[in-house]
Amino acid sequence: MTRAVIYCRCSTEEECQKDALIRQAAEARECVRRLNWSLEDEYIESRSGTSTRGREQYQRLFSDLLRDKFEIVVIERISFAVCRSPL
Repeated sequence: MTRAVIYCRCSTEEECQKDALIRQAAEARECVRRLNWSLEDEYIESRSGTSTRGREQYQRLFSDLLRDKFEIVVIERISFAVCRSPL
């Protein structure tokens, strides 16, 4: 069985964005369920910024990647900010 994790993030900590995080997580969980993958962990954060500094869940995700905790990361979509963020 494929070991999957989900990563959800909003670029703002505004109250109205909390629903977006809830929706992202629900959609990602449904994707994992539908594909019959094993959900190993969830990394959910609302943190503004264009770098990975201070983004604890992103750092934990990367650390778990290096420990071979999962095979695939499920996200709702890739934003330009994620594409240009250095590891």
